[in-house]
Amino acid sequence: MAFRSRKRVKPLSFKTAFITSLVIFSLISIQTFLYIEQKLEPAMMRISKTKVEQLAADAINGAISKHIAEGIDFKELVYFREDGNGEIKAILFNYNEQTRIVGVATNRVSNTLKELESVPLEIPLGQALDSNILAMIGPDVPITMVPMGSVQVSLIPEVKEAGINMVHINVYIDIQAKVQVVIPFTTEPTVIRSKIPITQGLFMGDVPNFYFKGSGSPEKDGAPVMPPIQFNTGPLNE
Repeated sequence: MAFRSRKRVKPLSFKTAFITSLVIFSLISIQTFLYIEQKLEPAMMRISKTKVEQLAADAINGAISKHIAEGIDFKELVYFREDGNGEIKAILFNYNEQTRIVGVATNRVSNTLKELESVPLEIPLGQALDSNILAMIGPDVPITMVPMGSVQVSLIPEVKEAGINMVHINVYIDIQAKVQVVIPFTTEPTVIRSKIPITQGLFMGDVPNFYFKGSGSPEKDGAPVMPPIQFNTGPLNE
């Protein structure tokens, strides 16, 4: 009886095994990279933008409220223009004080954003999966915020009726700053917006004899309202 001899399989050499493992690892890495880029990247960027915007807005609000709003005097910022009878007909900004506040606020916000650039920010990769269970699972993805361009600062007056013959004046500082949000694999710009009240005042005028309802008809029922006044944000010209 003849016996067939079995051919023994020769084991792979170390070099061949290493090259094969390297190829498999490279294929898996490429697939993982493509998955992250196509599936997780938009979610990661959305979460990163939200976190950066929150952090920057809180820091800006704190800086403006603490270092600028506390030192503003309503009487130095706003003037009242009177007619020959001593009645107030217009409300005017002190242009020099307005310019000073805008300049100080711009520098303060720019410095605040530069300080935030070095603040370490991270989000767990699991948050991009929209799962409550995996939300805190890592690895952590680093986030970097880079300021872009100049900060836009302006003062906005807001006048509201506060009663029959009263007007409540609020002055807000409006801030817009463009920053770049940088995470692994991608980067996108976003705009930080903040509107912060810095001073306010209540103006009480004379009670007129007539007032107008929405229909436009004058009445004399004892409940007149103060006529509208003009708010001018330009330079004060005497």
